Amino acid sequence: MNIDKIEILVNDISFTILPKENKLIKKDKITTISDEEISYLISIIRTWKSNYYNNKYFDGNVFEIKVHSNDKVDIIRGTRNLPENYEEFSKLVRSLYGRR
Repeated sequence: MNIDKIEILVNDISFTILPKENKLIKKDKITTISDEEISYLISIIRTWKSNYYNNKYFDGNVFEIKVHSNDKVDIIRGTRNLPENYEEFSKLVRSLYGRR
């Protein structure tokens, strides 16, 4: 895996994943994350466009994913518009964030 860091922000949840070290960092606490979980996350977001936006509503989900690799940052953002498999991503994010 050639990814150095993945930063995730979903509404009020935020954490960072360091894939090469199998570390998940949230609120200055470090836990582990498996290669399988990292691969699953990547498989979910792999085909996502870089921007999902809907200005018809005033309230809704907001997310941002930053994938750092090879001195480059790919950013995926969404505001009130979500990819088809967003629910799968959301469940994984809540599961990872809920770890002690």
